[in-house]
Amino acid sequence: MKNGRNGSKWFNVSKDSRSWEEFYRKRWNYDYSVRTGHGVNCGMACSWEVFVKDGLICWELQKTDYPQIDPDIPNIEPRGCQRGATASWYPYSPLRPKYPYVRKILWDYYIEERKNGKDPVEAFASIVEDEERSKKYKSARGKSGWKRVSWDESTELVAAAQIYTIKKYGADHMANFSPIPAMSLLSFISARLRQSGPVADLLSIGFLQSPGLFRRKFNCTYFR
Repeated sequence: MKNGRNGSKWFNVSKDSRSWEEFYRKRWNYDYSVRTGHGVNCGMACSWEVFVKDGLICWELQKTDYPQIDPDIPNIEPRGCQRGATASWYPYSPLRPKYPYVRKILWDYYIEERKNGKDPVEAFASIVEDEERSKKYKSARGKSGWKRVSWDESTELVAAAQIYTIKKYGADHMANFSPIPAMSLLSFISARLRQSGPVADLLSIGFLQSPGLFRRKFNCTYFR
């Protein structure tokens, strides 16, 4: 049995709209691509190619060009998990914090001491060495209560905590953590401090792929 304009039963000329095909093509169009990795909640720093259109991340692709380590060791490719495949959604999420936030009770204590004429290290020391105030701000952890501060204010507090710890306990008492070796020194030094430090009370989340103040000023992605 033959049908269709060309006399074949396998093909048929349809008058239905094919505009959906153009929509599909545009979905995967891009202006350029860059090589990058993910710096948030990532333990492997897998290599990804990120495709950019109109200045926005539109999609990502796992890269499979890692060098062969040893002929007897199987390739680990492709590296990259589903979380990484969807990471391009995060920079544009309305829930993503874009500014530093400090636990309010700690910040209030700190500002009070600074107004009394103490320098940053002295101000921080007066808080953590005060048993009552130290217990209060640590007990507030896990209960929200964040306060937005400026970048200069947040870095001052982090630096004060590090200098205080080094002066009082020695540099070997600084606990550092970085899941990704390529992250900057500031990033992994700030990621873990002594529990008396304020980094556990400082919240900022950003992405290496996302341009802006976060990357330009800190080149880091996560203060725990």
